[in-house]
Amino acid sequence: MKNTNKMLFFACVIISCLILAFAAPVNAQTWDTKSPMPGTGAWGGGIINGTFYSLNIDMTTRTNNVVMYDPVTNIWTTKAPLPQFLGEWGVGIIGDKIYVVGGCINTDCRIGTTNLVYVYDSTTDSWSAGIPMPSARNAVAAGVIEGKLYVAGGNDGSTALSILNVYDPATGSWTSKASMPSPVFWPTVGVINNKLFVAGGFAQGFNIVSTLYVYDPTTDSWETKAPIPAPTVLAAGGVLNNVFYVIGGNTGNMLTAVVRTYDPSTDTWTTVTPLPSDAQYGATASINGVLYVAGQLDATGKVLPTFAFTPPNLLPVALCKDVTVQADSACSATASIDNGSYDPDGDSITLVQSPAGPYPKGNTSVTLTVTDGTGASSQCTGTVSVVDNMPPAISAVTVTPSLLWPPNHKLVEVTIGYAATDNCGQPSCLISSVTSNEPISGSDYTVIDAHHLKLSAERLGSGNGRIYTSTITCTDSSANSSSQTATVTVPHDQRNH
Repeated sequence: MKNTNKMLFFACVIISCLILAFAAPVNAQTWDTKSPMPGTGAWGGGIINGTFYSLNIDMTTRTNNVVMYDPVTNIWTTKAPLPQFLGEWGVGIIGDKIYVVGGCINTDCRIGTTNLVYVYDSTTDSWSAGIPMPSARNAVAAGVIEGKLYVAGGNDGSTALSILNVYDPATGSWTSKASMPSPVFWPTVGVINNKLFVAGGFAQGFNIVSTLYVYDPTTDSWETKAPIPAPTVLAAGGVLNNVFYVIGGNTGNMLTAVVRTYDPSTDTWTTVTPLPSDAQYGATASINGVLYVAGQLDATGKVLPTFAFTPPNLLPVALCKDVTVQADSACSATASIDNGSYDPDGDSITLVQSPAGPYPKGNTSVTLTVTDGTGASSQCTGTVSVVDNMPPAISAVTVTPSLLWPPNHKLVEVTIGYAATDNCGQPSCLISSVTSNEPISGSDYTVIDAHHLKLSAERLGSGNGRIYTSTITCTDSSANSSSQTATVTVPHDQRNH
C-alpha cells in the first residue's frame, strides 16, 4: 500500500509538471540588466535612427549631457553637454533633434524656473537655442505627436499648472490649446495613436494623484480615463505595442518597483513583472519589441542599471467573416474570409486559408490561420458562399425551313438549331412559346422537343403574311435563364420571295 501511495505521488508530480510546462507562456516577462547610463540620473528620452537617446544629469560635473545607448553593443556614449545646467526639464524628440524645454536653473527650483528651449542636433552633436515657451515651468509632461511638441502641466516654481502649449518646428511658433482637467506636475507621459497620455504626478501642495488624462489633438479636448490603481509620481513612462507603461515611481512614502500597464483599447490597468529594484525617475525607449528604461535612481540616490523589458509574445488575433461571391466563368471563385486579423504586439503576420480556393458553387467552410513572426498562430472559420447569377448563353440560332409555302394549311416540321452554354454546366432548354403577328390557335403549331416544332402553313388572305416567332428559353441549375427567338414566315404571295 505504501508503494502504491508513492507511485501515486510521483504520478501527480509528473502530471503537475506537464501541466505547468504546457501552460507556460510563449516567453516569460523579464527585466534584463544592461549597462548603466552615465551620470547621476535622467528623465525624458526617445529614439533617433534606432538608437536610445536621453539627457542625463551629472551632479559631479554639474552638467547635463546627451547620452546615447546602442542596444546591440550595450554601450553608452556621452555626447555634447547642454549649454545650461538644468533640472526637471521636459524632453521631446522630433526627427533627429532633441528638444529640451523649461526646467529648474542649476537644478534648484528655488533659484528659478526657465522657459528656455534648447535644441540638440544629433547629426552635428551640437546645441542651439530654440523658441522659448510662452511661460517658465518645470516638471512638465512632454510628448511628440505628428512632428509637434506638446507640453502640458508642470510647475512655475510655486503653483501646479494645467496649461497645454504646442510647438511646431515648421513655423517656429507656440500655440495654446485646451488645458488639462486639473493641474499636475511630474506626471508620467506616453504617446499612443497620436494621443497624449498623462498619468499621476503631483497636484498642488505636492499631493500625489492617480489620474489619467488623455489629450486628442484632432478635437483639442481631454478625456479622463481609468485611474492608476495607486497614486504615483516620478515614475518613468514608456510605450510598447500600443500599451502605456508606468514604471516604478513614488507612491507617497516609499519608492516602488511596481510596473503597471494601461491598454487604451480596454481602458484597463494591469500589473506586470516588477523592476529588479525600487526606482524613480528614468528615461525610456522602445526598440525592436524591447522596452528600455535607464537613469533611474534607487532609494539612496544611486543610479541603477539600464533595464530591458521583453513582454510575453501575444498570440495574433484571427478575425473571420462569412462572404458571398459571384461564380466566375469556371463556376468557382476566390475569396478572403479575413476580417481584419492583427497581431497585438505589432508583429507582421501571414494569413493562410484552408482550403485555399478557388471555391466551387455552394457553401464551403474555410479555416483561416494567422501566424506571427515567432511562429505563434491562431485560427478562425468562415463560410464562403459562391453563387451563380450568370444566365446561360444562347448562340448560333438557325431555322430550317424559315419560309413555308404553299399556304396549304398543313403542319410543316421546323428545326431550330442553336448552341446553349453555361458556366456551371449544361443548361436545360425548351421552346417555351410560339406567337404570331396574326391570330393563331393551338392547332396552328405543335412543339415536338427543344429543337423541333410543327407550324401550320397558312395566313390570312387579307393580310401581309404570317410571321411565327418561336422563343427558346434555357435555364441553368441556379434558375438563371435567358431567351432567344427564331422566326418563320408564311408569305402572302411569292412575289418578293
